[in-house]
Amino acid sequence: MLVRHQVEKRAILENLDLVTLALDETVDDGIILETDSTTIASRVSRPRPDVNEIQINEQTIMSAYSSLKERVAQRILQGGL
Repeated sequence: MLVRHQVEKRAILENLDLVTLALDETVDDGIILETDSTTIASRVSRPRPDVNEIQINEQTIMSAYSSLKERVAQRILQGGL
């Protein structure tokens, strides 16, 4: 369902995020929680209602880059890298 009945390496790799989410919905700490493929696919593919649209623009990206740059610089100064 998630990969449209294609069980090829390429299809799985192209949809690895969905495959990983499906595995996470299926198993928790080694315990099988769900086996119905329709239920698993619906949990993975539908957007969550509590999540708002995230606006990504140049300012957001620059802010994230700046934050990352500062953290990496701090790690380097601490000798962590």
